[in-house]
Amino acid sequence: MKTPYILVEPWTLTPLLLLALPLSACAEITLRPAVDCGNEAVVSVNIGVIDTSSAPLAAEVFYDDGSGEEACVDWGEDRYACGFDVDGELVIRVSAPGYEEQAIPVTIENDTCGIVGQSLLVELIEERS
Repeated sequence: MKTPYILVEPWTLTPLLLLALPLSACAEITLRPAVDCGNEAVVSVNIGVIDTSSAPLAAEVFYDDGSGEEACVDWGEDRYACGFDVDGELVIRVSAPGYEEQAIPVTIENDTCGIVGQSLLVELIEERS
């Protein structure tokens, strides 16, 4: 039995070699998978409130992004969520009866998928009589 051969003329390989040449010169190209960001809202600032003995403290917590003050969501256990997908310059205001009020400036930035949330632990100091 004879082995079948395919006769290829050398001039027919030239277009294939020319196509392969640019691909071999592109070794620096890196293919990356698409980023899957999802559609979930991100909390801009998570706040925990404590007193000077590090005990959790119930407080009133608000944030202002320059368009007016908004109440933060009370998640219980003296934890609060301030803003959802709110970026830019924020001022967080924390107060509780018998304690000095705190105003904390925070900058929330964006990345590929949206905002980069922050977490703060705020210590309130008792008012002096």
